[in-house]
Amino acid sequence: MPEALGRALSFTAVGTVAVLAVLLALAGDAPSAAALPRAGQAPAQQAEYVGSDLCAECHTDQAGTFLSSVHSGLDWEHTEWPFEIEEGLDIRCEACHGPGSTHVEMAGTQQPGFRETIISFAKEAPLDTSGQCLNCHLRMEEQQHFRVSEHTRVGLSCADCHNPHQPVSVEYALRAPEPGLCYQCHGDKRGEFALPVRHPVNEGFMSCSDCHSPHGSPNRVQLRRVGNDTCADCHVEKEGPFVFPHVAAEAEGCATCHSPHGSVTPHLLVKADIALVCYQCHQAPFGLAPPSFHREDSRGVCTECHHQIHGSNLDPKFMR
Repeated sequence: MPEALGRALSFTAVGTVAVLAVLLALAGDAPSAAALPRAGQAPAQQAEYVGSDLCAECHTDQAGTFLSSVHSGLDWEHTEWPFEIEEGLDIRCEACHGPGSTHVEMAGTQQPGFRETIISFAKEAPLDTSGQCLNCHLRMEEQQHFRVSEHTRVGLSCADCHNPHQPVSVEYALRAPEPGLCYQCHGDKRGEFALPVRHPVNEGFMSCSDCHSPHGSPNRVQLRRVGNDTCADCHVEKEGPFVFPHVAAEAEGCATCHSPHGSVTPHLLVKADIALVCYQCHQAPFGLAPPSFHREDSRGVCTECHHQIHGSNLDPKFMR
């Protein structure tokens, strides 16, 4: 190895070790997430918890609505918090809005910027507001994928769909009931559910979240279950297993042939002519082309002969 290159590598290694040592030292002194200074605060003025009774002296309306919310029913004294709290201190408000001592002090003297010293879910960045919720909810299976969900990717936060002050009678503290809440963004799906043949979501027999997890999932389009399993929750007779399964259903899924939200055709088919649905796969160059007589005289109701189209235990051509 050339001498100059050897010296350069030595200096690089020493520098790397030095940087790591400094970072580890700083990490040991880092404050907890709940104690980090808010905007406008100097490190020496880091806020402390003051208790919800003090918050209620000014925020009487919010304190009143909170009493009827699902969060108010928590056992605050025996809840395991992800940050350290003085024993016996009721921090119902501060559990979400952050420690309030600096906010109280600055508000009392009407110092500019006192509103920025507490977490306001209407003003914070989406990732910050969701981070407050996930302090507790990330431990719950339903919310474990929210950080990498499609809703997070497009800039939505928990507070866009939920209001933690909602009365306990409002399911999941939603800002509006399903499907109306979902339609506020997914207008195209509102249109699909208005088609003549549809799943009974508008009628209230199903909800969007029966099939999709709004908090994210490892499956495509945030489906609650992998592959066709979401459909099979209700359509158990189509699930199998079959001795002769329909390859398209196993490889591409139910949506290859069916439009899950709504359609103008019976059985939610993606095309009005059943033959055209089948010819999506059963034609060249896929090597699955049917015999030529199938096309004679536009005969195309394939299921008149192939009755067991989802799969069969008796016939590889699904004729029985």
